[in-house]
Amino acid sequence: MSTNDGRHEDAGSGEHWRPSPDDLAVFHKQVKGFKRTAAALSALALVAGIVALINFLHQRGSFKNGVRTDAVVVATHHHRRLTDTIDLAFVTKDGRPNQATVPVGSSVVYTIGQRTPLIYDPEDPRRARTVEDWNPLYETAVIWMALLLLTVWIILSWTRRWTGRVETSLGTEEPNTKMLAATVTTRIFGGATSYWGLLWGEDSPHSERPDYAYRIFSFSPELPRPEPVWVRGTVSDGSCVIARARGGAIWPLGKLREPTRGVLRAVARKRIPHGDRD
Repeated sequence: MSTNDGRHEDAGSGEHWRPSPDDLAVFHKQVKGFKRTAAALSALALVAGIVALINFLHQRGSFKNGVRTDAVVVATHHHRRLTDTIDLAFVTKDGRPNQATVPVGSSVVYTIGQRTPLIYDPEDPRRARTVEDWNPLYETAVIWMALLLLTVWIILSWTRRWTGRVETSLGTEEPNTKMLAATVTTRIFGGATSYWGLLWGEDSPHSERPDYAYRIFSFSPELPRPEPVWVRGTVSDGSCVIARARGGAIWPLGKLREPTRGVLRAVARKRIPHGDRD
């Protein structure tokens, strides 16, 4: 059994080690973190859905008795993260000049001075839309809602599969395997950090190439150089294992695999002294 300060009790250690209550508390906290993220994204999806419904009802009422006319493009606006808009000038049916900003699919297809058909609300001419290529707020909100719900589904599905693999490793009756382990980091999209655990067979030849690599939560504990660990779970390609180091349990985020090129580059940069085990 492991404790937070790195000491090990004799009971449950070695070949028959099982994660301690403190280790399990860390694991359950990580699971709750994923579920909280899914709950937060679900709440954002609900907000997006409400915004879409309100905007849809508002727009439908505004243009139910809309008046069609021709307008002239007087300005275009490209937004990297928001919907593009164009400014349109037109004359209402009672002869009053008016101008409206209209969301469109892409502003680059419009040029200054271009004429385009438009529908406006006679009660408030500032509310207007193009006949074609109109991109109202509710369409954007629906897209965001769908993306958020898809992300929630991915998180919950992955969490269910991941916790199932971990619980399988926890419940195995096979004796633990003694190996060598270390940790490294790699950079992924956007400069984010990915944490990796490395495993070598206890009697593997002196080589810097690990036998297996698997994603882990963080450096808790950090292993800057290979040290003996007990591994719970089946040590094979595609399996899920939990390692016990002096600082506590190392929880997996992914299954065992051959080291990727990025992991091998990280090993080379770190110059892990695998040959010096003493």
